[in-house]
Amino acid sequence: MGVPISIRPPARAPRGYAPALDGVRAVGVLAVILYHAGVSWLPGGFLGVDVFFVMSGYLVTALMQRERDRTGRIRFTQFWIRRARRLVPALALMLVVVCAAAVALENDLNAGLRRQVLGAATYSSNWIQIGAGESYVDRSSPALFTHLWSLAVEEQFYLIWPLVVAGLLGLLHRRRPRVAVVLALGLASAIAMAVLFRSGQDPTRVYAGTDTHGISLMLGAGLALARQTSLVDPIRLAGRLKITPGQWLLGPVCLAVLLGAMLTLTDTSAVTYQGGLAVAALAATGLVAVAARGVGPLNSLLKVPPMRWLGTRSYSLYLWHWPLLVIADRVLPYQWPRAVSATIAICVSVLLTEFSWRVVEDPIRRFGFVGYCRRIRTQLFGGGHTPRSKQRLAWGISAVMGVAALTAACGVVIAPTKTSLELQIEEGEAAVAHAKLATISRVPSPLPAPGFGVSEPVGPRTEQTPGPSPTLDPPTEGQRGVGQPSPAPTSALPPFQPQSPPSAVEPASSEPASSEPASSEPASSNAAPATPEPAPASAPELAVAPVEPPQTVTGDQVTAIGDSVMLGSAPQLLAALPGIDVDAIVSRQIWELAPLLVARNADGTLRPYVVIGLGTNGGASAGAISAALEQAGPDRIVVLVNTFEDREWQDEVNASLAEAVAARPHTCLADWHSVIDSHRGLLGPDGVHPKEAGRQMYADLVASAVSSCR
Repeated sequence: MGVPISIRPPARAPRGYAPALDGVRAVGVLAVILYHAGVSWLPGGFLGVDVFFVMSGYLVTALMQRERDRTGRIRFTQFWIRRARRLVPALALMLVVVCAAAVALENDLNAGLRRQVLGAATYSSNWIQIGAGESYVDRSSPALFTHLWSLAVEEQFYLIWPLVVAGLLGLLHRRRPRVAVVLALGLASAIAMAVLFRSGQDPTRVYAGTDTHGISLMLGAGLALARQTSLVDPIRLAGRLKITPGQWLLGPVCLAVLLGAMLTLTDTSAVTYQGGLAVAALAATGLVAVAARGVGPLNSLLKVPPMRWLGTRSYSLYLWHWPLLVIADRVLPYQWPRAVSATIAICVSVLLTEFSWRVVEDPIRRFGFVGYCRRIRTQLFGGGHTPRSKQRLAWGISAVMGVAALTAACGVVIAPTKTSLELQIEEGEAAVAHAKLATISRVPSPLPAPGFGVSEPVGPRTEQTPGPSPTLDPPTEGQRGVGQPSPAPTSALPPFQPQSPPSAVEPASSEPASSEPASSEPASSNAAPATPEPAPASAPELAVAPVEPPQTVTGDQVTAIGDSVMLGSAPQLLAALPGIDVDAIVSRQIWELAPLLVARNADGTLRPYVVIGLGTNGGASAGAISAALEQAGPDRIVVLVNTFEDREWQDEVNASLAEAVAARPHTCLADWHSVIDSHRGLLGPDGVHPKEAGRQMYADLVASAVSSCR
């Protein structure tokens, strides 16, 4: 693209080293940290992992290719030892410290540690998480070492790829066929990701699978194999480099595309897994190519000291930041905004990263395992010119690490296999399944009238009669919201004076007791009749018809659709509204509401009252919610339960729910946010799902909202 521009590489660049590559690492780790911290304006920050994948594919392939060109072979054992020396020490230190902290702090932090540590130790975290059904995108109950899936993918790549490279270099003697094979492997992985992805389902399988997330590694490897020579990198050339204007623009363009993907793609959208991630990986590949060449306007930015400092420590910072974010969310006060707790966690991560780099990573990188152990022995027991203060510091650090290792080992052995939230969800699933089974197996039987020798109606009365639950005052004209649950006093109800019914034995009078027509609703939609009290002596003189009591809503008139918050509260909902149809699953998104309502309308299982408790896992616009509610039909009464969670979409989704309530008749808002906000101590360790008393409060709120909504 035009006349080549001659430039000279930086004179101070170390031989064989491209400083701008550290800047690329910094871009990747910053994006991942912001994504995990919940920064709303960077929903695609998880693509920073693909920057690391491209970098890893490029560097390890270039190293093996250069070694074979120089020596005629690839020493697999030495390659794996170098990888272990670079990756294992920092990982081991992080595991010991975090496991010890999890045991000491509790709060469900140590749940599932055995499985997680096994995955970390064997570099199989991704497949263990997939097999256990753990979600990378669901933040309801994050595990301490969820982020280690990416290390597992890289290590599996490091285990297999040297054999593949040796075969490629031995069988194919030209660059183009080698690159074609590698790109074909990457394309096959991207196609597998796109085909296996299912919209509306958790994407962890396609995102964390080694087979489906290989496009970035293959693009990096293809970039290394595409070079004109593997023996000398462009950055190491002593002569002048020929750079065209198009190559100058490549870096800024690739960075813009990568940042654009991070700003727009989400971890659940179909476009991410059906091409978006591949485009981001291609942009990262161009960025790595420019940084490795060491030229262009972007290199000056990538080589600034802060970016290089961050890049050299990016691996350790990646290891520390996620578990500390999880710990901060669990142990810091609920009243603190999540931005504050995330900032504290990241600052502590930086300090521990520097400690890890200076005490473990850099010394082992320079001196190897054997040389490092010798230096530790010298510092502990003296020798040479070791100062006394340094010796005492070495003993102090060793003692602390020994206690931490012992605590971590004991904690891993005795750690519970499931969190309290997982047990709560299982309890909710069991309650829903039992209720559905009871409904299916129930044999309908007509209730005999009292006085014929039967004192109690035949059949499961507990399934027919609603349990006591607090009710709210009926909303005034124009009022739609339902506030905190509070039992309605008896005086708040209209006076009720029942007439004396006809005798249970003698035939009823031919004249109706009331001028109103009989209800056409089926008997199952009303509560079991209670025996009326005898009328007072003055009742026959009454000339006015009695005031009818407000209609009682029973559970068999209600369909409840929700996510894990509703599912965890299912036992309490079934007790408050016996017979309620609870359809709640973990990680359900609010945008799944419309097809659910359509399907239930089609098969006739949508009841007259519909309770919707969605929004925990993401938001939607008021227009989208209103459009979904149209699928319920105009006559159904709908109760929307808003959400409480310290996440970026909480206020947005609650505002959308309130706006949707105002736009539709026969719709009310159950204000769960206001109810639980003043009782945050009733929330579980994640600050989202309620404990036992909080679940009862949730059920009471729903029952009150259903009873008062008109």
